[in-house]
Amino acid sequence: MEWDDVIYLSLLIFTIVFGHYFRNLHDEVLKKRVSTTIGFAIVLLVSGKHALHPVICVFINSYIITRLDKRFCHACSFCFTFAYLIFFRTTAYVGIPYAPSHTNMIQMVLTLKLIGLAFEVHDSHKEAGENPSQKGKKTIDPNILDILHYSFCYVGVLTGPYYTYKTYCDYFSKGYERFAPCESETLKKLKYIPLYMVIFLVSSYYYPIQYADSAEFHSERSFWYRLFYIIPVFITFRMRIYIGLILSECACIMAGLGAYPADAETKPGMGPTKNDYQMCQLSQEELKKIDYDFNTVKNLDIWHTELDPTVRNSIRYWNMCVQYWMAFVVYRRFPYKAFRTAATFAVSAIWHGIYAGYFLCLGVVPFYLSTEDIWLGFIQGKAVGSMKNVVNLFLWFVRTQAFSYMGIAFSLLTMERGLKYYGSVYYVYHLTTIIALVSGVILQKLTRKRKYKTDS
Repeated sequence: MEWDDVIYLSLLIFTIVFGHYFRNLHDEVLKKRVSTTIGFAIVLLVSGKHALHPVICVFINSYIITRLDKRFCHACSFCFTFAYLIFFRTTAYVGIPYAPSHTNMIQMVLTLKLIGLAFEVHDSHKEAGENPSQKGKKTIDPNILDILHYSFCYVGVLTGPYYTYKTYCDYFSKGYERFAPCESETLKKLKYIPLYMVIFLVSSYYYPIQYADSAEFHSERSFWYRLFYIIPVFITFRMRIYIGLILSECACIMAGLGAYPADAETKPGMGPTKNDYQMCQLSQEELKKIDYDFNTVKNLDIWHTELDPTVRNSIRYWNMCVQYWMAFVVYRRFPYKAFRTAATFAVSAIWHGIYAGYFLCLGVVPFYLSTEDIWLGFIQGKAVGSMKNVVNLFLWFVRTQAFSYMGIAFSLLTMERGLKYYGSVYYVYHLTTIIALVSGVILQKLTRKRKYKTDS
């Protein structure tokens, strides 16, 4: 395990433990000050002088959100924050040393929170403009101090999960955390962590990603060894992500952030979808008796991610809070419907980093999803009984290989290393995807023509 991973895990464990004490602070002003102080201390601890980057980003966004016209403050925030994120990752070209990797994670989370806040402000004013009678009630108008508190709240400052400004405000104003089963829910999440850590340590020891770039790997190993080496490498990648996402989620749960009554029907990242106003009218005695959930900060559903037979459904349960942000900010608003998926994956790739390997990985996903959708259209409804189980098992194997194949480029980071690996296996899954896509499109057109003739 690398030193960066030790620091990362130590800080996540601290935020979980501290949440028990933080949750019991009841003075709203004091609670916000403590949260921001601890959060900024974490930023300083891992970033040093590079903490200036998050500070600059927060203050310029504060100006954009509070001073610019609400009709386009969201667009300005999006453009500036992503431009700054790209600059932050290329500072060496202008003589500024690169920031530590943990500062990169902080900057990534801030990018989501600040742009998301700008969109919340824009949407609230747009909605109020359409319903003038409710303008004062519905608009979101944070001041600079509010934005500072939200940005540097210690819960999620290092690794997320993303939560909206509304969720943050609800946490300090509604007090659901006093009645939610925070400790028991945290323990439920933590119980599998030792297993994931053992799998991570074993797989990373016996199948290190560095070996996939070695001369021995490319000259002495067989085609089949090289092709299936991606499976344990992707297991290592998944376990590392699972550990981080679950611990980040536990930091929120232990602090009580994201706790809502179950009747509010919350969704990851988004928060309540109904009945939230009615819940506010309940007395403390009534609040003690109702059920709560933490779906608002739910990052991951491992069983769906691991066992669902299709890529499209699997990725819906992976890093769900970030996926909500991508849908809320990019997918639903992109003007050209046919290119929404491609635009979303492009923004996702930029957000993850400027390494060409990220684009090499994520750039393939839209084509694979199109191929998968076409062939599922032929298969679904035709396989029944035991044959359906056989088909699902085959689909699961294919999607596992697809994830692993795309993921190797993500892990190798550079275009040169990624293409070197793909060349060593003769671009086998690129070619099979192209063949499947082209043949699927042709078959789809022939089927439609045959159906048209039959109907005529």
